[in-house]
Amino acid sequence: MINIQETDYGYRINFEGFAQRQDVAELSQRLQKILSERNSPFGVMVDLRQSRAIPTDAQESLMQGIGYCTQYGMERCSVAVAGAIAKIQAMRIAKETGIYQTTRYVDASSDPDWEKTCLSWIRQATDPDV
Repeated sequence: MINIQETDYGYRINFEGFAQRQDVAELSQRLQKILSERNSPFGVMVDLRQSRAIPTDAQESLMQGIGYCTQYGMERCSVAVAGAIAKIQAMRIAKETGIYQTTRYVDASSDPDWEKTCLSWIRQATDPDV
């Protein structure tokens, strides 16, 4: 299951369980629609804490959705993960889509204030890795 909600900083996208190809394709289509109507820069927080790895057949649609985000003005992105495997996969996808430099990864299993850390990166560019 994938949910997207508009926030004061941009968008929050929550992945839960095992993201199916159709779910990710629908997310990509929805992003294209809502972002094409936007006319200001924004940030994105992706919550992968309750998600399993994104299957290979869904990754192309995910990369397309990320492309829409960059095309329509995403400035910074933070990704909350709950382990090394999700982080490695998210980092690889970020590198392949060209958002690696503007994306930060927060391991919620070791950072009890993970949401605050994610939002600090999006809102103030406070790097959690420093």
